[in-house]
Amino acid sequence: MDKAASPTSPPTSATPHVIKFHGNEGRSGILEWNSERIIYSGDMPPEASAKALCESLWLKSYGCESGKLLSVSDKTTPAPQPLHFRADDSDSAEVYLDAQDNVRYSGNVPVDASVKPFFEALRSLYQCKNAPGASAPK
Repeated sequence: MDKAASPTSPPTSATPHVIKFHGNEGRSGILEWNSERIIYSGDMPPEASAKALCESLWLKSYGCESGKLLSVSDKTTPAPQPLHFRADDSDSAEVYLDAQDNVRYSGNVPVDASVKPFFEALRSLYQCKNAPGASAPK
């Protein structure tokens, strides 16, 4: 019998996508998503993981200018939005960090309460409210 056709094989849509963040003293944070939900776990504070993701996604090409995360080359192009979390061909979630009042979510993959502090911290960094390396106002 072909193992790929075995009824005991888990469905591919349930296989999670994982981003691991490693901190000091062996701490770690995990951002994980599949077609069922997006979650955050681990013993690293969500703010530390958000800072690591911000640095990885944006801080090589974007910097804080006048309270916005803008391209370092032209100082006018904003960092892209939304963040896309695709689980499979039909299941995904979008996370918008550019709203003034809170993080906005769309799509058909539920956002677990455990990940909301992570996205709030990432929104604060995206909006240059707590950005690493941001210059103080003059």
